[in-house]
Amino acid sequence: MKKIIIISSALLLTGIFSGCASSSSPTTPQEVRDSVGSGMFSTKKDSFVVNRPYYKVASLLQRNSNKCLNKAFKHTSTTHNGYYMQTSTDTMYYKTKFKRGRTLSTLEVKGDSDSLQSGMTSAIYGEAFKDGYFIAVVDLHNKGNKTQVDIYRGSMLMGVQEDIVNAIKNWAKTGSRSCPNIAP
Repeated sequence: MKKIIIISSALLLTGIFSGCASSSSPTTPQEVRDSVGSGMFSTKKDSFVVNRPYYKVASLLQRNSNKCLNKAFKHTSTTHNGYYMQTSTDTMYYKTKFKRGRTLSTLEVKGDSDSLQSGMTSAIYGEAFKDGYFIAVVDLHNKGNKTQVDIYRGSMLMGVQEDIVNAIKNWAKTGSRSCPNIAP
């Protein structure tokens, strides 16, 4: 009887973890676009046109994202577990990649942390978060003297992630060069 319980428990945990591991987290910008386009829960696409030439918007987003969003922060949190408290420190990373073309440019904004790359998270998700997770994918389309901006993102962003998306919108709409305060 004891063997049956142990085997059943092992099979149950295998089923749970394989379900988690197979959950489809986007690993490429196209997968992010497809997830939003298919109506995946908690995703959103912001689209707008700015009355500024494509090359100016692309240059500004490339410069500002490089200067303002490639950051690392130490974050300390305290969790209350019943009768005791547990304090942990983690390092959060925000990183960007910009691909520029004649008619389309793409900005990838990703988040990552030391804890995401270690332990159970890495074991469960494997390659899904190897390079971090997507906060947003921003496409800039050349429309003559105007630029169409499409931002693919989560619909329930909060805190730093929301500040990052708002900064990108502000840069595209106003040409501002100011960096957001993204320290946690």
